Amino acid sequence: MSEEKLVQEVHRALEQGMETIGLDINITARGGEVTLVGIVDWLAEKEKAEVLAKQVPGVTNVENALTLAMDGQMTDRDIESEAMAKLEQAKLTEFGVEVNEGIVSLVGHGDDDALEKARALIAHVQGVKEIINNS
Repeated sequence: MSEEKLVQEVHRALEQGMETIGLDINITARGGEVTLVGIVDWLAEKEKAEVLAKQVPGVTNVENALTLAMDGQMTDRDIESEAMAKLEQAKLTEFGVEVNEGIVSLVGHGDDDALEKARALIAHVQGVKEIINNS
């Protein structure tokens, strides 16, 4: 598959699979290696873009150079507060969070499904740069 065709297929996969309207993601390809560059709002979007790109036939590797938008600078306290509210709303009170420079440490104990659900919720909190599982 040509590099141009691979870029088109990845772009199509992102448009169909992402919730974001008007994606601001630039895609390049060399051989089967794809690079994603641009700005997304949440960590969840960055991770999903990579997963979707890897699923395109012909893609052998994805370099995810997407960055997170930091409109209205969220403090660690803001991130912690919003993350805890999401966990409480989902009745995942067995987990807590500690935040340092936008990196969220997920603490507590729960089964794998609960842990994955907690992680997915926190990945939609603006300002989260990374999630570390310390449970």
